Amino acid sequence: MVAGLFACRETRPDAERSVPSGDTTALVVVNGATAIGFFPPPLDSAEAEESGYSEGLAHVGFALADARACLSRDSLQTVLIVDTAVRVHNRGQVDTLHFSRVDSLSYGIYLIAPGRTPQLINALGPSALSPAVTEALGAYLRRPACPAADSREPAV
Repeated sequence: MVAGLFACRETRPDAERSVPSGDTTALVVVNGATAIGFFPPPLDSAEAEESGYSEGLAHVGFALADARACLSRDSLQTVLIVDTAVRVHNRGQVDTLHFSRVDSLSYGIYLIAPGRTPQLINALGPSALSPAVTEALGAYLRRPACPAADSREPAV
Protein backbone atom coordinates (compact mmCIF):
# COMPACT_ATOMS: atom_id res chain seq x y z
CA MET A 1 0.00 0.00 0.00
CA VAL A 2 1.31 3.44 -0.88
CA ALA A 3 0.22 6.42 1.17
CA GLY A 4 1.13 10.03 1.79
CA LEU A 5 3.48 10.93 4.59
CA PHE A 6 2.91 13.96 6.73
CA ALA A 7 6.04 15.67 7.94
CA CYS A 8 7.01 18.67 9.94
CA ARG A 9 9.06 20.60 7.41
CA GLU A 10 12.05 22.67 8.43
CA THR A 11 13.60 24.42 5.45
CA ARG A 12 17.21 25.19 6.20
CA PRO A 13 19.95 25.75 3.64
CA ASP A 14 22.75 24.14 5.61
CA ALA A 15 22.55 20.71 7.26
CA GLU A 16 25.24 21.56 9.79
CA ARG A 17 23.34 24.58 11.13
CA SER A 18 20.05 22.66 11.16
CA VAL A 19 20.95 20.49 14.16
CA PRO A 20 19.49 21.98 17.33
CA SER A 21 21.70 21.62 20.38
CA GLY A 22 21.11 18.23 22.02
CA ASP A 23 19.03 16.87 19.11
CA THR A 24 19.72 13.15 18.66
CA THR A 25 17.37 12.67 15.69
CA ALA A 26 19.21 10.84 12.92
CA LEU A 27 20.16 12.82 9.81
CA VAL A 28 20.08 11.06 6.44
CA VAL A 29 21.85 12.87 3.61
CA VAL A 30 20.31 12.02 0.25
CA ASN A 31 22.89 11.94 -2.54
CA GLY A 32 21.01 9.47 -4.73
CA ALA A 33 18.22 6.92 -4.50
CA THR A 34 17.55 6.27 -0.81
CA ALA A 35 15.26 3.91 1.09
CA ILE A 36 14.70 4.82 4.74
CA GLY A 37 13.12 2.03 6.75
CA PHE A 38 11.55 3.09 10.01
CA PHE A 39 10.22 1.27 13.06
CA PRO A 40 9.21 2.71 16.44
CA PRO A 41 11.48 2.34 19.43
CA PRO A 42 10.17 0.01 22.15
CA LEU A 43 8.08 1.65 24.84
CA ASP A 44 10.04 -0.18 27.54
CA SER A 45 12.49 -3.02 28.06
CA ALA A 46 9.68 -5.58 28.28
CA GLU A 47 8.42 -4.64 24.80
CA ALA A 48 11.98 -4.72 23.44
CA GLU A 49 12.29 -8.34 24.57
CA GLU A 50 9.00 -9.48 22.99
CA SER A 51 9.48 -11.71 19.95
CA GLY A 52 6.81 -9.80 18.01
CA TYR A 53 8.75 -6.56 18.40
CA SER A 54 12.07 -8.02 17.26
CA GLU A 55 10.39 -9.88 14.37
CA GLY A 56 8.67 -6.68 13.17
CA LEU A 57 11.96 -4.80 13.26
CA ALA A 58 13.71 -7.65 11.42
CA HIS A 59 11.07 -7.60 8.66
CA VAL A 60 11.72 -3.92 7.99
CA GLY A 61 15.42 -4.80 7.67
CA PHE A 62 14.58 -7.69 5.32
CA ALA A 63 12.53 -5.31 3.14
CA LEU A 64 15.51 -2.93 2.91
CA ALA A 65 17.79 -5.83 1.94
CA ASP A 66 15.29 -6.88 -0.74
CA ALA A 67 15.18 -3.30 -2.04
CA ARG A 68 19.00 -3.31 -2.34
CA ALA A 69 18.95 -6.70 -4.06
CA CYS A 70 16.23 -5.49 -6.41
CA LEU A 71 18.53 -2.88 -7.90
CA SER A 72 21.55 -5.24 -7.94
CA ARG A 73 23.88 -3.16 -10.14
CA ASP A 74 22.46 0.24 -9.27
CA SER A 75 23.24 2.13 -6.12
CA LEU A 76 20.60 2.40 -3.40
CA GLN A 77 21.40 3.85 0.01
CA THR A 78 19.40 2.06 2.70
CA VAL A 79 19.04 3.21 6.28
CA LEU A 80 17.06 1.68 9.15
CA ILE A 81 15.77 4.19 11.71
CA VAL A 82 14.41 2.95 15.04
CA ASP A 83 12.76 6.17 16.17
CA THR A 84 9.66 8.26 15.65
CA ALA A 85 11.47 10.87 13.54
CA VAL A 86 14.29 11.33 11.05
CA ARG A 87 15.85 14.41 9.49
CA VAL A 88 16.40 14.21 5.73
CA HIS A 89 18.88 16.51 3.97
CA ASN A 90 18.02 16.65 0.27
CA ARG A 91 19.01 19.29 -2.26
CA GLY A 92 20.04 21.87 0.34
CA GLN A 93 16.93 21.47 2.47
CA VAL A 94 16.39 19.62 5.74
CA ASP A 95 12.97 18.12 6.46
CA THR A 96 12.11 16.48 9.76
CA LEU A 97 9.73 13.57 9.28
CA HIS A 98 7.72 12.45 12.28
CA PHE A 99 6.33 8.92 12.14
CA SER A 100 3.17 7.89 13.93
CA ARG A 101 3.25 5.35 16.75
CA VAL A 102 -0.17 4.09 15.63
CA ASP A 103 -0.37 0.60 14.13
CA SER A 104 0.49 0.33 10.43
CA LEU A 105 1.70 3.94 10.25
CA SER A 106 4.47 3.30 12.80
CA TYR A 107 6.64 1.33 10.35
CA GLY A 108 7.39 1.46 6.66
CA ILE A 109 9.87 2.51 4.05
CA TYR A 110 10.27 6.02 2.75
CA LEU A 111 11.67 6.25 -0.80
CA ILE A 112 13.42 9.47 -1.72
CA ALA A 113 15.63 10.50 -4.61
CA PRO A 114 16.79 13.87 -5.88
CA GLY A 115 14.25 15.33 -8.31
CA ARG A 116 11.46 12.94 -7.28
CA THR A 117 8.54 13.36 -4.94
CA PRO A 118 9.15 11.20 -1.83
CA GLN A 119 6.96 8.11 -1.50
CA LEU A 120 5.89 6.19 1.59
CA ILE A 121 5.55 2.43 1.37
CA ASN A 122 3.60 0.73 4.11
CA ALA A 123 1.76 -2.55 4.39
CA LEU A 124 -0.53 -4.51 6.65
CA GLY A 125 2.19 -5.99 8.80
CA PRO A 126 5.97 -5.54 8.57
CA SER A 127 6.31 -8.92 6.83
CA ALA A 128 4.36 -7.51 3.85
CA LEU A 129 6.86 -4.67 3.30
CA SER A 130 9.28 -6.67 1.12
CA PRO A 131 6.86 -7.30 -1.75
CA ALA A 132 5.41 -3.79 -1.40
CA VAL A 133 8.79 -2.05 -1.67
CA THR A 134 10.11 -4.21 -4.50
CA GLU A 135 6.88 -3.62 -6.42
CA ALA A 136 7.06 0.16 -5.93
CA LEU A 137 10.81 0.66 -6.37
CA GLY A 138 11.02 0.16 -10.14
CA ALA A 139 8.18 2.58 -10.84
CA TYR A 140 9.50 5.14 -8.36
CA LEU A 141 12.97 5.18 -9.92
CA ARG A 142 11.59 4.79 -13.46
CA ARG A 143 13.43 1.53 -14.02
CA PRO A 144 12.30 -1.96 -15.00
CA ALA A 145 10.23 -3.71 -12.36
CA CYS A 146 12.07 -5.79 -9.81
CA PRO A 147 11.87 -9.56 -10.12
CA ALA A 148 9.91 -11.40 -7.46
CA ALA A 149 12.03 -12.07 -4.36
CA ASP A 150 11.97 -15.83 -4.92
CA SER A 151 13.21 -15.50 -8.52
CA ARG A 152 16.36 -13.51 -7.69
CA GLU A 153 19.63 -15.34 -7.43
CA PRO A 154 20.82 -15.81 -3.85
CA ALA A 155 23.37 -13.32 -2.57
CA VAL A 156 26.89 -14.68 -2.28
